[in-house]
Amino acid sequence: MKYIPFFLLLTSLSFPVIALDCGNTNVQATVNACAEEAYTEADKELNRVYKVIRSKITKRHQSLLTTAQRAWLKYRDSNCEHQAMDVENGSRSPSVYHHCLANVTVARTNELKTVYADFFTENVTTQPMSTDGLTPQHLVGHWTTLAAGYGMTIQFSLRGTKPVFSSFLNQRPFEKGLWQLVDGQLLITSEKGEQLYLYNHVSLKDNVLTLYEPQGGVEHYKRAQ
Repeated sequence: MKYIPFFLLLTSLSFPVIALDCGNTNVQATVNACAEEAYTEADKELNRVYKVIRSKITKRHQSLLTTAQRAWLKYRDSNCEHQAMDVENGSRSPSVYHHCLANVTVARTNELKTVYADFFTENVTTQPMSTDGLTPQHLVGHWTTLAAGYGMTIQFSLRGTKPVFSSFLNQRPFEKGLWQLVDGQLLITSEKGEQLYLYNHVSLKDNVLTLYEPQGGVEHYKRAQ
């Protein structure tokens, strides 16, 4: 009988592909895998946006964009490695690292779309609109991003007097926390009170919710039917 090395035997076997269940899981390995998947999706969208921009700008601007992107990548990696290092429970480190990568990558994608707004038809407007009469009740509900090819959905809800925030990436849980709308500013925090997002201006017109970041980024969401 011919001897077959064990590792070759393993590679010859066929294993079923098991879809991740990212909803309310307490299994750390699954949480880690879901966080990594969220980053993978965010990175795909960033690469798409980056390629669109490079195809439409001059060689000089391409060079400047490449330099800026390389500097951003160094910041992203160092920042997220630092956040993961601060986690006391080592098993949580991968999920913290990949959630950080996903968040920073989404922010970078939105930043590029704002700077090169003319290249992306999904950008409805970059001009602030009146927020007269806008109350927390106006935000309650599901909102789907207008960014093409990016499956982000956010939800604002009121559980009793508790304002709860949830987000979903490609229909899978992404982030959750609390939110408050005060004097036209929207603050989203983790359940521990850590700031996740701050929007210094919020507007609502024709069921399109527009969120303006202090750094100049703009996000557009359509109320889900």
